[in-house]
Amino acid sequence: MAVREHRIRVAGYFIVACTFFLFFMLEMFFSWHDENMLLKTTGITVLWSLAIWEVTRFAILSLRKRYRSLKLIKKRTLTAVLILVPYAIFVGVIRIWIEDRSDLWGVRVGSITNYSVSSGISLLFVLLQIAVYEGIYFFHEWNKARKEAEVLKRLHFQMQFDALKLQIQPHFLFNTFSTLISLITVDPPRAKVFTEKLSSTYRYFLEASEREMISLEEELHFARTYFYLLQTRFDSGLYRR
Repeated sequence: MAVREHRIRVAGYFIVACTFFLFFMLEMFFSWHDENMLLKTTGITVLWSLAIWEVTRFAILSLRKRYRSLKLIKKRTLTAVLILVPYAIFVGVIRIWIEDRSDLWGVRVGSITNYSVSSGISLLFVLLQIAVYEGIYFFHEWNKARKEAEVLKRLHFQMQFDALKLQIQPHFLFNTFSTLISLITVDPPRAKVFTEKLSSTYRYFLEASEREMISLEEELHFARTYFYLLQTRFDSGLYRR
């Protein structure tokens, strides 16, 4: 997340600076003929972009630490707007005031129209930055919550499955031992095979409880072994069902 934020910070500032220069500074080259025009417009672009991007970013990240939950997105966004809208207007006004006082362009630019346009531009960029940052953060947190929910769901099903196995195994063991005792007295060779099958079945239980995935071949072998135990226990009654 830190690397991603660093990339957003650099790329975002570059995009804001380029956009501001192309749409709002480049026209100066056609309005005034000044040998220092490139230096002046670049300086204004760099300083204005820093003032907009970095301060807005700092405010958003600070509010994110205080209102981290997705449930607080409305409160976080509203607080950011209430703080940054006056700041955006202030930056727009200060920019025109500095340009006018320093006689940067050789003419007076401190008109109401220029103040309004400059404040509107600053406000537009600030609101867009809030929207982008909140959108990225919302998607990241939503995706994180979705993955955590899937993990919890799998753990829940696994716990249910393990609990079911713990309930089944004692009953199964009791019934198979009863069958084995009967076989020992009437059919010792078959009792030996039954014991081997029972041992194989419980070996499967122990191994399967420690592994997330079981191969199809192992499952089929277990099914055949388990069926043999049931067949021995119920004899022909298993087929009638």
